[in-house]
This record gives sequence, structure tokens and C-alpha cells, in this order.
Amino acid sequence: MNLRILPLLLAMALVGCGNEEQTEGPTVVRPVKLFTVTSQSLNQLRRFPAQLRASDEVAMAFRRGGHLRALPVKDGQSVKKGQLLAEIDDKDLQLQVKDRQSKFDLARAQFQRVETLNQRNLISRAEFDQRRAERDTASAALRLAQNELSFSRLLAPFDGTVAKVAVQNHHVVQAGQAVVIMHSSNTLDVTFQMQANLVKEIETNAKSKAVQPQVSISRVPDRTFPATYKDHSTAPDPATLTYTVTYTIERPADLNLLPGMSATLELDLSQMTRERVVPVVVPAEAVFAPDDKPGEVQVWVAEEQGGALVLSGRRVEVGQLTRDGIEVLTGLQPGDRVVAVGGAELHAGQPVREWTRERGL
Repeated sequence: MNLRILPLLLAMALVGCGNEEQTEGPTVVRPVKLFTVTSQSLNQLRRFPAQLRASDEVAMAFRRGGHLRALPVKDGQSVKKGQLLAEIDDKDLQLQVKDRQSKFDLARAQFQRVETLNQRNLISRAEFDQRRAERDTASAALRLAQNELSFSRLLAPFDGTVAKVAVQNHHVVQAGQAVVIMHSSNTLDVTFQMQANLVKEIETNAKSKAVQPQVSISRVPDRTFPATYKDHSTAPDPATLTYTVTYTIERPADLNLLPGMSATLELDLSQMTRERVVPVVVPAEAVFAPDDKPGEVQVWVAEEQGGALVLSGRRVEVGQLTRDGIEVLTGLQPGDRVVAVGGAELHAGQPVREWTRERGL
């Protein structure tokens, strides 16, 4: 009797299990915050943190060593071209000039006498040539002594500012030792870092009047100064893989702007050639690096599939971090909807719905 009932009980148990599997709850559709990619071509203002640097910096040094006897300038002083910066003791040099002047005067007088005799054919050609050579040698020695005497004084090579006095007066200085460091007073350089994809276009459009960057100084944020392209480095920074770009501004007469001050250079990239790749900007939190693909950068894109939103990973190339988000150079198009935050907790093929703020929250 029990043996006949056992198969029936087993069948009923299997049917019960099947009903439990069929009654599992529906797949959970996770709410996510979505960001719709828009075109950035109409507004491509970029602001680059920059720093002021001296356009021309010269370390003034003596060509010969000596004892400093005059150092009439100080740090921050404005100087004119030809103004005395420093002077070493020149007593020995002056004596040397006097000695060589005397030797030259003697050699010149002797040559003038033999020149008269030569015109009358009273001396040999060899003696005439010897006296002429002695005069020329004495003249060269005198010029050399005069040059060495002039090297005892350092004169400003241009109108500018004394950035630093590197020695103290009445000390002994060596040949080639920096005594005074000067900066040009006419212009200032503005340097900042830029990615490789923009550097070439900056150089290409450097002469275009349509491309007119503006520089603001942190000390005077209410004023801007037009800048002109100067140059850029050809080797990237090994840490950031960016290039140093240099622009130049005219130094304003009413402001004491100094090298080292912080600045911001504003550049409208839409003024560049239309052939350039115009990046889109997404929230920085939307970009992530998948664990299984080191070195790759992705975003989650929500796409319509059968009336539902399903996630798919999209590889992208990112550019510069801006105040509005991070630039995406390739991989996204205007209209794409990307997950704005929380990408590390999602997976490909996952159904989602757009999160909306409930009223009162």
C-alpha cells in the first residue's frame, strides 16, 4: 500500500517545486541618474590655470673676477638700458691701459718717422714693414686693454627690473658668477599645460585674429589682458603627458605684475578650425576604469531595447577636466544617455530606469 502511494507523492512534490520556480518575482529594474550628451560646439570656452613668467631673464656676470666696489641697485628696482648695475675694482686695468697707450704712442711715432723716410727711399722695405707691424700690435694690445677695462662695469642691456641681486657689495666675485638677475619690463609670459590634441591647432591658429585668448590675473580678477602665442614645448611632461604652452601679454604700466603670480588663460576653442574634434562634456563621475580592462576608460550608456533601457559599456577617450565635467574626445555622440554616477556598481545588460526626484524630496 505504501509502495503504491510513494510515486504519487513524488510527483506532487515535483509539481510543487515547479510552481515555486514559476512564481519568482520579476527582474528588479534599477533607477539610475542619466545625463544626456549635448553638443559643445557653440560654447567651447576653456580656462587653463597658468603662471606668469619673465619673458626675458638675463643673469648679468663679469667676464673676469675681481673685488666689487659698486653695487648701486636693489631687488625690484626699475632700470634703464645702459644704467650701471655693478662695478669691480679697476685700478690694475687702468694701469694696464695707460701702459699699453704709451707703447702704442711710441710705436705710432716710430712708424710715422719711418713712413717719411720710406717715401724718400731712405730705409729698407723690411724695416718699414717691421715698424708698421709693431704699431699694429701695439694698437691691438691697447684695444684689448680698453675692452678689459669696460668689462669691469655691468650695464643694463635693456629697460627692465632687477629681479634679484645675487651678491653683496665689497665681496670678491668670480668670472661668470651671476651678480644681478634682470627681467624685461615690456612683456610677461603666461605658461600653462595643454593636451596634445589641441597644441598643434594652437600653433596653426596663432596668427589668426579671430583667436584672441584673454588672461586674467588672480591679483586683479576684474581685468583681462589680450595674449599672443609665443611657443610650446615639443616634449610632454612625463607625469601628465601634457605640453607647456606659452603666450605673451604686454606688461601694464599701472600694475606691478611679477613672475610667479597665478593667472588664468581663457581660450574659445570654437574659434579654431572646424575640422577639429569637438569634445563633449560629461560629469566626471560618469567615467570609470573597469577592473577587467586596466588602462581603459568607459561609461555606461543606456539604450532602448524592446521598450526598456538596458546598459552597455562604451569605451571613451577623455580629455581635460573642466569646471563643468570631463571632456570626452571620442566614443560619445550628442543624444547619448550616460549614467552620471555609480558606474562601478552596474554591469552590462542590466535593465535600468531613469531616476527622477520625487516631489517633496
